[in-house]
Amino acid sequence: MTAFDCPAPSPTDENLNWTGKGKETYNGDQTIEYSCPKGFKLKGVNNNTCIDEDRWANLDPACTAFNCSAPRSTDKHLNWTDKSNETYNGDQTIEYSCAEGLELKGSKTNTCTDQNEWKNEDPTCNSGNVVQVFWYFFLMTTFYSIFSFYM
Repeated sequence: MTAFDCPAPSPTDENLNWTGKGKETYNGDQTIEYSCPKGFKLKGVNNNTCIDEDRWANLDPACTAFNCSAPRSTDKHLNWTDKSNETYNGDQTIEYSCAEGLELKGSKTNTCTDQNEWKNEDPTCNSGNVVQVFWYFFLMTTFYSIFSFYM
């Protein structure tokens, strides 16, 4: 059994959270886990251990915000949430849609990762059934022409 305690961490980063936050002291040899809120990533160690009276093994980490640039799609028919934004907050998810009459090919959503990149590639907008409609009318016209010729 340890006979020493450590005071609660006193980080300068107000966004930093840890297990047992709010406690005044921690038992010797106790390990705490650090975390950051949504939209922030941990910079530094992810845990710390009380190793001696009033002494933690590591310096407190920090939470740094991350974001992503707007999607760079060249598809003029593709729209997404808050398209006028130049940047999007970390962990923010956007939804894609296409101009009326066009089909979305690819993921309907995308999320900004802590690597400052989007999780998925941008989808595209396709005319979808235009080819099917073309073949339908082509075959129907051909069938009608042949049928009419032999009647």
